Amino acid sequence: MNKPSFRQKIRIILAITAKDTLDAWKNRTIMSLSFGVLVLMLSAKAMPLLLALRGLPTLAIYDPAGSAALQSLEDRPDMQLVRLDTEQELKSFLIDTAGLVFGLVIPADVTLDSGSGEVHIDGYYPNWASPSQVKEGVAFFESVLRETSGNVIRIDVDGHEVYPTDEPALHLMMAAQTATLMVLLMGLMLVPYLFLEEKEQRTLDALLISPANYSQLVTGKALAGVVYCLVAAAVVMLFNFRYIVHWELAILAILLGGALAVMLGLLVGILIDNQASLGMWMGLILVILVGPSVVMAFGSAKLPAGIASFLSWTPGVAFNDLLKASMYGAVSTALVVKDASILAVTALVIFALVIWRVRRMDR
Repeated sequence: MNKPSFRQKIRIILAITAKDTLDAWKNRTIMSLSFGVLVLMLSAKAMPLLLALRGLPTLAIYDPAGSAALQSLEDRPDMQLVRLDTEQELKSFLIDTAGLVFGLVIPADVTLDSGSGEVHIDGYYPNWASPSQVKEGVAFFESVLRETSGNVIRIDVDGHEVYPTDEPALHLMMAAQTATLMVLLMGLMLVPYLFLEEKEQRTLDALLISPANYSQLVTGKALAGVVYCLVAAAVVMLFNFRYIVHWELAILAILLGGALAVMLGLLVGILIDNQASLGMWMGLILVILVGPSVVMAFGSAKLPAGIASFLSWTPGVAFNDLLKASMYGAVSTALVVKDASILAVTALVIFALVIWRVRRMDR
């Protein structure tokens, strides 16, 4: 019997991919998982959305001169005022707050009490604010301050975007953590379920006596897993696009994290024969991958230096850190290289194990 040509092999792989992609869409378990992932994403965004619905513009002010005219702003029903003690505290507050906040830094030699003319003030806003939001905020607060102080107020926001640092706010950490969990869940759960379904319905043997061999079967299921990982990634980007500063890092993180999840899913799918074992192993792998990133995100300051350093080299933390880095204003090249290398090397090692196992089955 003639061996299939390269083109025929590609057709076989794509046919398996199309079949598995459609089967996954029809599979209630996988659809329930996808729905749960979507609910998880919505839950992570619920607080910022609720804060946004409050509808009151918020103004953070650093005013070294202590202008008495600003006292009246505290009682206005159409806005909220927050006073801060330093310019750095003000900038941190803009980033740490889930809702949109504008910041004003009034020069130390300027007071708004005189009502004697035009006053220029530096205005700041978080990098994820849209141009229309910035324009509306500037117009609103110029009007409010003009009414309060009697001065003609000019707020300068050019080049005054405030970006997150390497200690991001809670809502940004939650965004990165949820994105990490979504992509890992989709890749880890989908591919093994595709294998398990074939085994339970006894269609796997039928596929293997067709022109398809085990290598092509594995490749087709891996591509189906990649498709759904990309769908999960698209949902992640849809909900968090305004936070992303470095899209190249976000895409790199999704590709490497998705590859890791799919490779692990392939390995487990090849080795596991029943749903009970699948659930146990998937739960264990998720804890190993996601647990360290949760600990590092919310409790790294309390960990001994040695443990924190060890956890920083785990693939789940590397994936999460790459996603967070895509939201920073300035990014450490060394950190990106380290995290990308951890994910790539781990995925390649698991890929080698998959290839080794598949070759044994193809004999």
